[in-house]
Amino acid sequence: MKALPLILAVALVGCGGKIDTPEEGAKAITDVLDDANDILDGVKDKRSAEAAKPKLEALSKRRREIEAQMSKANTKSSQLSKRDMELTAEAQKDLMAQVMRLQGNMMRLSNDPEALEIVSKAMGDMPRGGG
Repeated sequence: MKALPLILAVALVGCGGKIDTPEEGAKAITDVLDDANDILDGVKDKRSAEAAKPKLEALSKRRREIEAQMSKANTKSSQLSKRDMELTAEAQKDLMAQVMRLQGNMMRLSNDPEALEIVSKAMGDMPRGGG
């Protein structure tokens, strides 16, 4: 169970608060991915990709901040209660739904290599649906 927060962070992806549990981390990453997907939904070509670039870069930064907080919370995760594990499993379902949505957006953008390149660079090391 100790690796769960890091798995969630690596599996991905607006959290101003402190993250103390894997569930909070999963929800924060889910929020970032939801925001990224909302932006990607509007990317149709190179021009709209350029417009989305600063927003995606900001989300990538937020994801890294969340990951850092999740890493600090990792030491607490070894003592999860049954209820905490159930909440974490539910949060993982929401997270995976956003990951699948992200994959769909990236597949759609693969038809426009210029837009895909702009978006991929802006997202930094945020997963882009390929693994």
